[in-house]
Amino acid sequence: AGFFAVILSRLGHRVTAIDYSDQMILRARERFDALGLPVATIQMDVQNLRFEKESFDAVVTRNVLWNLDSPKRAYQEINRVLRPGGTVIVDDGNMYLYLHNTAYAAARERNRAQASKGLHDKYNVDHVDFSIMEKIAEDLPMSSTLRPIWDFQQLVSLGFSDIHIMLRGGELPTGFRIVARKKGNENWQK
Repeated sequence: AGFFAVILSRLGHRVTAIDYSDQMILRARERFDALGLPVATIQMDVQNLRFEKESFDAVVTRNVLWNLDSPKRAYQEINRVLRPGGTVIVDDGNMYLYLHNTAYAAARERNRAQASKGLHDKYNVDHVDFSIMEKIAEDLPMSSTLRPIWDFQQLVSLGFSDIHIMLRGGELPTGFRIVARKKGNENWQK
């Protein structure tokens, strides 16, 4: 909880961290307090932000959009709260595309066969049953959507420019980072 918030706060930015889950907010708040970081934490849904229009210079998300019911609405909200010239950074992925896409399913099986233990198995110290998450993810819109193509289209339709996409993963992109600038104030400075 709060991975990017810690980095941004340490770099001197004024940070507001949100999460839908009260428990994640509590964990993040504990982390920020332990590190002595002045990060504001608010329980909130990114699909229905309660911030005023054009409140932020930047919006950063990490592993958020893939698990939303309405990621398109989240992009609209991010656009609404960003100031003209503001930056959005999205770090996300095709987390469960293998459930709906045969090429991703085959690549996942090849990767699992090559690895002695998957990441979930290797770091699953709490013995979480990840098949439960697969059942939930099966019905999420982003689980069957090829990304970051979809994200790029959303950003273009909202008027973002200067869009950069970095892909991660093996033979098929499983993770990506997008950095884009909101149009509107071409003279805007940090």
